[in-house]
Amino acid sequence: MERESEVRERVRELRIYYTNLVVYAGVSLGCVVIWLLNGAGAFWPIWPMMAFGIAASLQGVRLGQLKSLEDWFPFLSPEWEDSQVKALLKSSKEDRKTKDKLSMRSKIDEND
Repeated sequence: MERESEVRERVRELRIYYTNLVVYAGVSLGCVVIWLLNGAGAFWPIWPMMAFGIAASLQGVRLGQLKSLEDWFPFLSPEWEDSQVKALLKSSKEDRKTKDKLSMRSKIDEND
């Protein structure tokens, strides 16, 4: 029963988000029409469009509908540092093994 209430809440949040997107599109279109009817001077509708766009983007990221900053810039995630440390440690171990093999070969070649 608890799972169903969580799913219902998620669906409700998505419905609100999609409704906000429709309102955003309508307000943006209305602003552009007003701008056109008033002589199409400086493109002032960009300001409300940007404000609504930023709000919609943040809401979309929160709901998982858009990529988050960590998807675009993986170094912002907390796990990135650990994965880089592990990768560098692994590569340094492999480098040491390669150096050891090369030094052994050079010693063998010197003895021949």
